[in-house]
Amino acid sequence: MNNIIFKYTVNILILILLQVLVFNQVILHVSSIALVPYIYILSILLLPLDTPGEIVVLVSFFVGLIVDFLSGTIAVHTASLVLVGAIRTPILNSIAPRMGYNQGTYLSYLFYGWGWFLKYALIIVLIHHFWLFLWEIFSLKAIFLILIKTVLNTLYTLIFIVVLHLIFKNRPVVA
Repeated sequence: MNNIIFKYTVNILILILLQVLVFNQVILHVSSIALVPYIYILSILLLPLDTPGEIVVLVSFFVGLIVDFLSGTIAVHTASLVLVGAIRTPILNSIAPRMGYNQGTYLSYLFYGWGWFLKYALIIVLIHHFWLFLWEIFSLKAIFLILIKTVLNTLYTLIFIVVLHLIFKNRPVVA
């Protein structure tokens, strides 16, 4: 058990560092919109299925807080990731495979297929990004801009999530 906690802790720290040092610099400009892949969301997407909801929210809070601190933002990543952490279990329950989830498996395309994984990631990333840009822009007058940024950034982030998922096969970085 301690070994699994250590592996996921290292995995989460690596994702945070990758986000702050690498992916915050991988900016794609589409018209006047800057797209940034927010891969740190994988720290919540890939937590073990049996992680208690309170722990998921707590991990979400600390990951978001660290990303905010290191990125120089004020609570936008924390608020977005805590929301995702809070709704992760109901989302997983609503998209459960017909036979349910198998204990001891990763939340991965390896066990549940690409269709399931992409649906799961899309829902989580869409909600995260909408909430993030809503707080970042903080104006309902700009709802069209918020929606455009949400959709474009979601697609951009999903590309990187799929690539990272293929590279690491959803296993913690530390073997």
